[in-house]
Amino acid sequence: MELGAIKEEKTKSGSIQRVVTVLGRTMAKFPVSPRYAKMLTLGHQRGCLPYVVALVAVLSVKELFVESSPSASDGVSEEQAHNRLYRLRKLWAGQGDARLLGDLMVLLRAVGACEYSGNPEKFCLENGIRHKAMTEVRKLRLQLTNAVNSVIEDASVCVDPKMTPPSVGQARLLRQIVLTGCADHVARRIPVVDMNEKKSKELQGSYECLLTEDTVFIHPTSVLSQTKPEFVVFQELFETRKLYMRNICAVESEWLPGLASHFCSFSKPLDQPSPTYDNDTGTVKCHMTSTFGKRCWNLAAQPLNFPEGLDKYKWFARFLLEGKVLPKLLKFAPVLLSRPSTMIKTWAKLHKRTETLLLALVEKKVDSYSRLRLAFKENRQYLLSQYLDWVAEEYRDEVLLLWPPI
Repeated sequence: MELGAIKEEKTKSGSIQRVVTVLGRTMAKFPVSPRYAKMLTLGHQRGCLPYVVALVAVLSVKELFVESSPSASDGVSEEQAHNRLYRLRKLWAGQGDARLLGDLMVLLRAVGACEYSGNPEKFCLENGIRHKAMTEVRKLRLQLTNAVNSVIEDASVCVDPKMTPPSVGQARLLRQIVLTGCADHVARRIPVVDMNEKKSKELQGSYECLLTEDTVFIHPTSVLSQTKPEFVVFQELFETRKLYMRNICAVESEWLPGLASHFCSFSKPLDQPSPTYDNDTGTVKCHMTSTFGKRCWNLAAQPLNFPEGLDKYKWFARFLLEGKVLPKLLKFAPVLLSRPSTMIKTWAKLHKRTETLLLALVEKKVDSYSRLRLAFKENRQYLLSQYLDWVAEEYRDEVLLLWPPI
């Protein structure tokens, strides 16, 4: 359920049953773990799918990199070889905001550079990569490419030997896609104020996550080990002297309520900023604060979809009367018999016109523009009588002529 592959529905008898969603049916067609299947399903955006395929392939193969290059035995110390490989990975990580993709950017660049080299075995030997692992990555990449093309319409993905690194915008979107599949692997840097003086040095740069009560750390070989973002997503934990996170990327706290909502507990809609109508999505938005996971990390208020319930219909009715949902009704808004804001007042029931409009919306479950269009498609006279109750007599003929105002 956390991945959105399954949802609960109430049956006619009142019992709760779990059903597979459209997303879940698509995910089931990919031969990888559910979290990676979700990433593949959502990856067909802004040309990101080839990168998601490559990422899923490389993350499905353990330990792509070796500790140091064999060049350590050719008159070069192991420490020098290790430092050279670390500098190379920092170079592969890129610059600026693209660098926030972190170790995942390094993996993508390693896969792309190996493919481009034309001599994978030599490339792996020189760059501290396990050739056998890279061979497995390529096989899986081919398999996933075929699967994606058969499942996703118009995907047209190929294994490009000259795959360029993702742009800054694509890198940002890739971080969001990774978050949707790995929301249970989010870790937050422990604020210094949460540490006592004795432990502050020992726990400096430490993180807490949902999978364990123990503190976790970014491994020194990670390209994000110096910057230590506030929130990261990791792929796995491993223990040496400390408990470390492997293959991490940075994520933004404001993404969590929207992309990892199953792990969030939300407040009621805030009065300020007041709810708004989003023209792009045709839905009612509101600001809500939230906490994340069992550790209840506090998250700042974010604009989110208004929660289901009667209040959502009331706000939609208000925006409908104001002409924000249907621009053709905008010219009537100043001359309505009651202010549209009446819809959200506690005493709205005292006006018959507010109740009849609200009941008409609830009956057809119309709380968004898309659902309103469907209602008009079924019945071109939908909401006409209810809207006429709000309009002065001298404007009613004009309303009749333009209905439905879609």
